[in-house]
Formats: sequence, C-alpha cells, structure tokens
Amino acid sequence: MNMKKLVCILFLVFSISHLSAQSSSNLKGLNEYKSYFRFDVGYERQQFMAHNGWPVNAVAVEFEKSIKTSPFSMNYRISAGMNDSSQFYFHMPAGPVAGILLLILVNSQQSYCSGIAASTLLFVMPEGFGFNPIQNDKMQFGIYANFLGIDYCNSQRRNTKGQVMRWDYAPDFGARFNYYFDQRMYAFSRVSAKYSTLFAGWGAQATVGIGFEFEK
Repeated sequence: MNMKKLVCILFLVFSISHLSAQSSSNLKGLNEYKSYFRFDVGYERQQFMAHNGWPVNAVAVEFEKSIKTSPFSMNYRISAGMNDSSQFYFHMPAGPVAGILLLILVNSQQSYCSGIAASTLLFVMPEGFGFNPIQNDKMQFGIYANFLGIDYCNSQRRNTKGQVMRWDYAPDFGARFNYYFDQRMYAFSRVSAKYSTLFAGWGAQATVGIGFEFEK
C-alpha cells in the first residue's frame, strides 16, 4: 500500500473513533487518567527515510509507562526489519546504549560508584514522552515526541560528504490512537514524522498492531 494512502487511512480512523467516543452515551468520560504500563507489538512501515534508502517493513515493540495518574507517559521502542532491498534495519532508544557504553568505560577505569549510578540512569532513560489528554474505557488518543531514537541500516547510502553512514540519530514526532476491546487488550495505530540527522531529511512512519495494558 502507498505510504500516503496508509497515513490518510490512519488519520481517518483517528477522527472517526474520536467522534464516536464523544457521541457514545455509555462512556464514562474523556479524562479518566490512570497509572498503567503498556506493552504492544505491531507492523511498522517507513517511507522516504534517506539513510534507509528504500521503504522499510519492520516489527515494532513498544513499552509505555504513565507518569503517575497524569496524561503524560514515557516511551521505549525497539523495531527490526528489512528495507525493500533486503538490507537489515534496527531501531533502538539511545539511553540503554549510552548506559552500556558508560558501564564499560567505568569498568575499565574502576570508578565504580559514580559511574554505575550514571550508567543506570542512562539505561532507564526513556526514548521520549507522550501526552494523552483523551482517555476512557474504550479509547485513548494522544501525541508523542521521541527525542532519543537511534537507527541502524546495513545499506550503502552515502551522505553529502560521500561517507557510508549506517548509524543515525533519528527522532520522531507523531500521534497515537488506542481502541480497547476490554480492560487489558487494545488495538493501536501510530503515525509520525521521522527525521534523519545525518542526511538532514524527513520521512514518514506508520504502525498498526495490538497491545496489553497493566495497571500499576
């Protein structure tokens, strides 16, 4: 499916679901914030990313944790797949990578106490944050910004300096919609604009899948 058509369909789903939730009489309200932890898995499609070179099909796993009983949350996402030229693609949060590297450096210099504390903080640092102002027993809608995302693609794409660059700092900003089948299980769709820092270019990303929610 063409990426532009997919994005349009997902935004249409967002709009219809939002209007349906507002008009439904059996909903308890639009702002029932709760403390939760979510885990979901979905199909991810990327288009127009300069460092990947070609469209990417991937499996994405996301963890989301609310900040107490507020509309704000912390996000962690990992995804892996292949581009249309069968080259490997991987996305990960920058925090755990930085934490592991710092821990290796700490062990080599034997600065255990302060170094281990700093590496632990980096390891648990979220990739980004979400703002979910609409929450009820059937749906959730919000926006998110993931500032600490890193991409890897085993491609031969070159930047403006002629260098082959496989690693890239790639933040993304978008919107997300969850529809709940019951108190735990939900279907979700997610769309975002994603930036390639090394190539100074924007791309589009969309994900659909299912997830589970656990109240804290």
